[in-house]
Amino acid sequence: MALVPGERRALSPDEMAVARDWVSRLQARAAGGGRIPAGVVLAWPSVVAEVRVEHAAADGATLCGIDASRYEVYRALFEWSSPRACPTCARADAGALWSERPQSYRPLSSALSEREALAWVGKAPGMFVGRAGLALIVAWLGGYDFHGSRTGAGPLEGFKDWLLTRPGAVDGSQGWPGVLMHIVFPGQSVSWSQLTPEQDRHAVTVLFELLDAFLADKELNAGRDPSSGTDTTE
Repeated sequence: MALVPGERRALSPDEMAVARDWVSRLQARAAGGGRIPAGVVLAWPSVVAEVRVEHAAADGATLCGIDASRYEVYRALFEWSSPRACPTCARADAGALWSERPQSYRPLSSALSEREALAWVGKAPGMFVGRAGLALIVAWLGGYDFHGSRTGAGPLEGFKDWLLTRPGAVDGSQGWPGVLMHIVFPGQSVSWSQLTPEQDRHAVTVLFELLDAFLADKELNAGRDPSSGTDTTE
């Protein structure tokens, strides 16, 4: 998220109504134990007439065209639906998300294969777990797999055995996250729940690469062409 020092904008009456509703919904979510966007202060607004403008930044500029020399970057999620969001950045950010999706599909809808769904999650895991850290992603994947196992084989069934065929894998009593650590950090004693930020980013990247390869193998073994999504059985 990017902020231009001193930049504020006035909210219209309609926007203030949206602001009240937006914060009310977040407060209800927090009260129920749900996740709220990073960097959001639930005390805002009471409602106020002016807000600090929040921008989405990428490649040395905001999505509305402000050069990097004019803004400060904060490690917080840009919420395009927030009344604080720069309207131009919000439209561009929301449009970029939807342009990656085939028309008429919701994220993780039944129209997607497991490989397609998890590849989409891998593009922006922070949207699902709040922060793209391995410990949170492992927990999310555990819940995702458990839900799938209630109606059949879980999507990660066989993942540990498949990981054990990868270079650097070490067998043991640990689950697949432990095996993953041996592959990501060969010859090192690294806990998946205690990583440096650099190790965390690297482990998440490798995890989704391995998940994609694992699910591609499953599709191929099931008679489906993993590159085209077509059935190759006769």
